[in-house]
Amino acid sequence: MPLAQSLEEFLATIDTGRAVAPTDPAVAAARHVLDSLVGKYPAYTRQQIADISVQAHQLLHVQGVTIGLLEFMRQIDQATSLAPGTAVLFEDACATFVTSLAAQRKP
Repeated sequence: MPLAQSLEEFLATIDTGRAVAPTDPAVAAARHVLDSLVGKYPAYTRQQIADISVQAHQLLHVQGVTIGLLEFMRQIDQATSLAPGTAVLFEDACATFVTSLAAQRKP
């Protein structure tokens, strides 16, 4: 019976468009960005961060914006600097970034 794919492997597979081994550098990159985002958005689980990220990434794809999933997550992570005690919804951060990227694409 095959082992279940880790969350990081799943994200790396979407990002690369191919099956990945647990030792693939994309898996380590997914783990790193998830760790960072969960630290910034402690009200969310790793699964919730991943699910919201994938949905936002799919929305970008539908709008014709080409960006890798992990790059999308890294850019949200880099753009997020929350003051202590600040409560921001991860969905809002994603929506703001999606809107910004989609607007850049329009003529």
